[in-house]
Amino acid sequence: MNGAPSGTTLDAHRTCVNANLCASKSSPTDASHICYGKKSRYRFVESFAVYEHPSRKPLRYRGHDYRAPCCVHITICAHHRQPLFGTVSAAGMHLNDAGHHVTTSLHALHSDADGIAIDTHLVMPDHMHVIIVLGTNPHRETTASIPELVRKFKMRVMKSWPAGVRTKAWEPYEEHLWQRSYYDTLIRNDAHLKSTRKYILANPGRRLERYRL
Repeated sequence: MNGAPSGTTLDAHRTCVNANLCASKSSPTDASHICYGKKSRYRFVESFAVYEHPSRKPLRYRGHDYRAPCCVHITICAHHRQPLFGTVSAAGMHLNDAGHHVTTSLHALHSDADGIAIDTHLVMPDHMHVIIVLGTNPHRETTASIPELVRKFKMRVMKSWPAGVRTKAWEPYEEHLWQRSYYDTLIRNDAHLKSTRKYILANPGRRLERYRL
């Protein structure tokens, strides 16, 4: 089911991501000004306790370790924006059976790795949004990075699709199910988290207005 968690504010220790982000006029992706603390400490994101382990070297992108504690807004699109997951009406987003499976596959990421949480998420007809929180287990480091989680999610849905087409009347996809790669945004602070949640949940209304014009 699409949805958002309820709770208090983001983080009493400055930000959800990059609590030690240094002030700089350079690009946020420039590794020269991303400063990670050397000491472990707790922070709190909504109801999720985020534990900061000593810093690691960046894995995939310059300037940020996508296995380190953070909040990330992920957008994953169907190939050529095929409307495979449901429809939008004035009442909101209506998931079809395939769309419900997409949501279930997203929730299944909890079993794929320790120390992660699924925050606000929404499956749209041709894409999906999710905020993923890394670093929620104080006793263990997060066991998967954002790229690994996205890859597992995509594979889980894709492997189920042929059977869904045969037995549940899912719409066959053309060429590929998913668009290559994905879009990601590091959530910087409490205000950014709130605005991102609002943006995600307002997607059905924006889509309806766009197609009415």
